[in-house]
Amino acid sequence: NLVEYAGAHRPLYIVRNNEVEQFKGSPFPIGGMQYRGRNKYKNREFEYNKGDSIFFFSDGLPDQFGANGEDKYSPQRIRELIVEHQDKSMKELENIFREDLKTWMGEEKQIDDVLLMGINF
Repeated sequence: NLVEYAGAHRPLYIVRNNEVEQFKGSPFPIGGMQYRGRNKYKNREFEYNKGDSIFFFSDGLPDQFGANGEDKYSPQRIRELIVEHQDKSMKELENIFREDLKTWMGEEKQIDDVLLMGINF
């Protein structure tokens, strides 16, 4: 019942008892010559309980511009959707996020990879 996580400048969210807790990733991205030799990723461990869920995502999701071309999708929006729909299955959450991102983007082009992973224990 142990999760070990090392995030490259990306957080991991755990949903437990109707609340979201954030584990910050290490402050280094995977790429970038300026970080060569300084990118020591810190492993974080935590125990999970039956009913907990974890979520992590690429930077392309929160950085995606909306239809107005200015606002980004944002980590806050991701957390809010997770909390609002925490009683849903992962398949239902996939559809909720897919439709929400599509609506958010409107005619805006996708600027980066978009990955959101969720695991329910």
